[in-house]
Parts: sequence; C-alpha cells; structure tokens
Amino acid sequence: QANGTRISSNTLVKDGALAAEFIKSYSNGIILNERIECLAITQYQKDKNTPPIPEYNVKIKADVLIKEKETNLVLKTSINKNIFKNNEKMKIQTLASENSDIAIFFLGYDDKIYKLLPDLNQKVTINKNKKIEFPRKNKDEFELEVVLPDNLKKITEALWLIAAKSKDNVPFNIYFDKDVYSLNEFFSIYSKFSQKCAEVIIPYHVHK
Repeated sequence: QANGTRISSNTLVKDGALAAEFIKSYSNGIILNERIECLAITQYQKDKNTPPIPEYNVKIKADVLIKEKETNLVLKTSINKNIFKNNEKMKIQTLASENSDIAIFFLGYDDKIYKLLPDLNQKVTINKNKKIEFPRKNKDEFELEVVLPDNLKKITEALWLIAAKSKDNVPFNIYFDKDVYSLNEFFSIYSKFSQKCAEVIIPYHVHK
C-alpha cells in the first residue's frame, strides 16, 4: 500500500536560542517513486566515559503526490503561556469557524502522544465562533498541571489539538480509544481522516 507524507513544523525559541522543533508528519498521499541509499556507518559517543556505538544511516528519497485538505475549517488555539515552571497550571483556549468536534493530545518529551480528550463514551463539541476554555468549569474532572520529571531540569513538549466539522461526523472518541500512543500508532490512525481535519500544535517549555 502506497503512502505519502505531509510535514509541518512549529518552533519554540527561548532567549534567542532554538529550544525545540516539533515535526508532525502523517500519511495521506501516494508514493510515485522512491530511491533508497545506504550511507556510511558513523559512530555516536555520549561522552568520553561511554563506549561509542555504530550508527547505520539510510537516506530515502521519494516523489510523493499529496492530497490536499478537504476542509476549510479554521481552528485557532492558544495556551496561557509558552514557558512554565514545574507544577504550574495550563489553560487552553480554542475557537473554530464551524460547529466542530475536537480532540486534544499532548506530544510528550518521551516521543509518545497522550490523549486528554475525548473520553471513549462521548464527543467533545464546540460551537461556531464561540471561544471555549479547557479545562471546562463544572464539566472536566481534571486540572492541567505541567509536571517536570524528577530526573530532568527542563523539557519541551507540545499541545496538539485536532478538529473536524461536526457535520463530517469524524468520531474521534472511537478512532482514539486508548490514552497513550506511539508516533507510528497515532499517525496510522490519523492518516485515515486527516484530510477532513484542521489542527494546531503549540510547543511549550517546562523548567524548575
């Protein structure tokens, strides 16, 4: 089965330096031609006290026909800040140009994708041009507390919000029936309906 790739990126800059670059890619096209090139073996050594390990490098060049988006949905999303101290609370505000169903994920520092909403048994719907804030008062039984792992001084993660017009009937709660996904798992699911979706990805930095 042939697949294509669409790539976009967002960057987070702190004190004039690039702190992180998140690249999201998902299959939604057709590979017309591909060429595989094996490159020279290199070595990686963390520091002088650890032995080097070989790195095997492969370059793949592909001619890809990308299918365009099938939606004109506009999604605007923001968070209360982009640089957090450990244990601070995050708030998410979002607005869509049409009545929409949404799903909210976090791309973790460990390269896993964590689902926040929707729950398995219900959709999360927002009304046209009406700004909504998450967590929702008297509705969501959670707080968005940004937590730094004990063994790290700083991390960079990203909020990922996906929306589809309600009339397109994209059942995020059925497609995403787990709480944690590897990147491959997530993209293999999302590629099935990504053309109908608008998405926003917002990196944020956490420090002690």
